[in-house]
Amino acid sequence: MFSFSSGSPVLLGETKMNIIYPNFYDCVSDGYIRSYSSIMKLGPDQVIKDKLKITFKCEELNGIGS
Repeated sequence: MFSFSSGSPVLLGETKMNIIYPNFYDCVSDGYIRSYSSIMKLGPDQVIKDKLKITFKCEELNGIGS
């Protein structure tokens, strides 16, 4: 998760999920769902104040992993 409140992006934290997905679609779908869930838990006041942005990537290992 990044904060853009100071103008430049600041990495606030990083989480690596050890989940193996059967395909790229499932990885991307779950990434968006988890990102949305995190934003909802934080709430609009904190997201707006800290200008938060969540990013994720799917990396191919022996299958598709997050």
